[in-house]
Amino acid sequence: MRSFLPIAFALALSGCVSMPPEPPLAITSHAVTAADYPAESVRLHEQGATRLSYLVQADGTVGQLKILNSSGSERLDEAATELVRKWRFRPAVQNGAAVTWQEIVNVAFVLN
Repeated sequence: MRSFLPIAFALALSGCVSMPPEPPLAITSHAVTAADYPAESVRLHEQGATRLSYLVQADGTVGQLKILNSSGSERLDEAATELVRKWRFRPAVQNGAAVTWQEIVNVAFVLN
């Protein structure tokens, strides 16, 4: 009895078709904690969200970080940038190799 592989799978095994990448997986917390909130912003009751674009590099670190929308506070924007820069990932993988991956995130600073 002969078995048949689906054509797309067989072509992927032969290297003729590129498989879609698997997204990166976070290996560090992405939670905003009290330690991440700038002390001066707490004192001034500043709150807001910064929208950032960043690249998860093939080594799992964050690179090419860009602010897309400001929180309205330079301090909070800088704190959001510093926070995201510390994140680490298991990198995206395509055809068995680590690849870069573009992400967008909102980092919110909210006082309770």
